[in-house]
Amino acid sequence: APPGVGAPSRVLAANAASTAATLSVDDYGPVVPRRERPPLLKVPALQASGYLQRYLEIPREVVGLIIGQGGKKIKELCTESGAKIQFRVNKTAEREGRPGMLEVHGSQENVDKAMHLIWDLLQLLGKEYNEVPSSSVPKSTK
Repeated sequence: APPGVGAPSRVLAANAASTAATLSVDDYGPVVPRRERPPLLKVPALQASGYLQRYLEIPREVVGLIIGQGGKKIKELCTESGAKIQFRVNKTAEREGRPGMLEVHGSQENVDKAMHLIWDLLQLLGKEYNEVPSSSVPKSTK
């Protein structure tokens, strides 16, 4: 691709505090900090099946972008990763502006791929998710 079309024209490496980041500069916008995904919480898979379930708090202002028009984006994430991805509905949390709770489940490989895809998408938006242990997810959202 020609310079400035689709690809960053230059990439700068930065190391802020203890978190590695990559700064992308292109002809169409400001520097976009890219952080590495935080380590995953240790979650045992259900023994016989290898099934894994993780919960992510997603900033409320980007929930609609993760879902996409008519659910298109979340379906793409499911198809690409092979994991089942769905938001847990909690009307009280929505009214209070608390983060959306995203549930990701499937095989270890599929869940890890989904978590990477979601992290990358949020990084493009300048946001991050917080992984929540299942024991901390309120029963009304499980």
